[in-house]
Amino acid sequence: MPRIVDKAVLDAIVDVVAGHPEGIGRADVAHAYKARFGEAIGSRTMQRHLRRLVGDDRVAASKSTKTLSNPRQMDSPFSAWSGGRFRNAHP
Repeated sequence: MPRIVDKAVLDAIVDVVAGHPEGIGRADVAHAYKARFGEAIGSRTMQRHLRRLVGDDRVAASKSTKTLSNPRQMDSPFSAWSGGRFRNAHP
Protein backbone atom coordinates (compact mmCIF):
# COMPACT_ATOMS: atom_id res chain seq x y z
CA MET A 1 0.00 0.00 0.00
CA PRO A 2 1.50 3.37 -0.98
CA ARG A 3 2.23 5.86 1.74
CA ILE A 4 0.01 8.88 2.07
CA VAL A 5 2.01 12.00 1.27
CA ASP A 6 1.22 15.15 3.19
CA LYS A 7 -0.11 17.74 0.73
CA ALA A 8 1.71 20.45 2.69
CA VAL A 9 5.08 18.80 1.90
CA LEU A 10 4.29 18.73 -1.83
CA ASP A 11 3.10 22.34 -1.71
CA ALA A 12 6.31 23.32 0.09
CA ILE A 13 8.42 21.62 -2.59
CA VAL A 14 6.50 23.50 -5.28
CA ASP A 15 7.23 26.75 -3.37
CA VAL A 16 10.94 25.93 -3.23
CA VAL A 17 11.03 25.17 -6.96
CA ALA A 18 9.01 28.31 -7.76
CA GLY A 19 11.67 30.36 -5.96
CA HIS A 20 14.17 29.34 -8.65
CA PRO A 21 12.72 30.39 -12.02
CA GLU A 22 16.00 29.47 -13.73
CA GLY A 23 15.52 25.91 -12.48
CA ILE A 24 16.93 23.87 -9.63
CA GLY A 25 18.36 20.37 -9.37
CA ARG A 26 16.87 17.62 -7.23
CA ALA A 27 19.66 17.73 -4.63
CA ASP A 28 19.41 21.51 -4.45
CA VAL A 29 15.64 21.24 -3.92
CA ALA A 30 16.32 18.93 -0.97
CA HIS A 31 18.93 21.32 0.49
CA ALA A 32 16.69 24.36 0.01
CA TYR A 33 13.75 22.51 1.57
CA LYS A 34 15.84 21.60 4.63
CA ALA A 35 17.18 25.16 4.97
CA ARG A 36 13.72 26.65 4.68
CA PHE A 37 11.65 24.20 6.72
CA GLY A 38 14.26 22.56 8.97
CA GLU A 39 13.31 19.04 7.90
CA ALA A 40 15.38 16.81 5.65
CA ILE A 41 13.85 14.77 2.84
CA GLY A 42 15.82 11.76 1.63
CA SER A 43 17.07 11.57 -1.93
CA ARG A 44 14.72 8.78 -3.06
CA THR A 45 11.77 10.40 -1.31
CA MET A 46 12.52 13.72 -3.00
CA GLN A 47 12.78 11.90 -6.32
CA ARG A 48 9.35 10.32 -5.81
CA HIS A 49 7.83 13.65 -4.74
CA LEU A 50 9.23 15.42 -7.82
CA ARG A 51 8.04 12.62 -10.08
CA ARG A 52 4.55 13.01 -8.66
CA LEU A 53 4.64 16.81 -9.00
CA VAL A 54 5.76 16.52 -12.64
CA GLY A 55 3.02 13.96 -13.28
CA ASP A 56 0.50 16.35 -11.71
CA ASP A 57 1.87 19.17 -13.93
CA ARG A 58 2.84 21.23 -10.89
CA VAL A 59 6.56 21.40 -11.74
CA ALA A 60 8.34 20.88 -15.04
CA ALA A 61 11.38 18.69 -15.68
CA SER A 62 13.75 19.10 -18.56
CA LYS A 63 14.11 16.69 -21.43
CA SER A 64 17.87 16.76 -20.94
CA THR A 65 19.43 16.42 -17.52
CA LYS A 66 20.82 19.96 -17.49
CA THR A 67 18.05 22.23 -18.76
CA LEU A 68 14.39 22.95 -18.16
CA SER A 69 11.48 23.43 -20.47
CA ASN A 70 7.75 23.75 -20.44
CA PRO A 71 6.16 20.30 -19.98
CA ARG A 72 4.14 20.79 -23.16
CA GLN A 73 7.43 20.93 -25.14
CA MET A 74 8.88 17.69 -23.77
CA ASP A 75 8.66 14.22 -25.23
CA SER A 76 8.60 12.66 -21.76
CA PRO A 77 8.23 14.38 -18.39
CA PHE A 78 10.12 11.53 -16.70
CA SER A 79 13.49 11.81 -18.42
CA ALA A 80 15.34 13.91 -15.85
CA TRP A 81 15.09 11.98 -12.60
CA SER A 82 18.77 11.17 -12.17
CA GLY A 83 20.12 14.70 -12.23
CA GLY A 84 17.70 16.95 -14.04
CA ARG A 85 16.43 20.35 -13.08
CA PHE A 86 12.94 21.37 -12.16
CA ARG A 87 10.92 24.56 -12.23
CA ASN A 88 7.40 25.76 -11.69
CA ALA A 89 5.21 24.33 -14.42
CA HIS A 90 2.99 27.41 -14.52
CA PRO A 91 5.14 30.53 -14.00
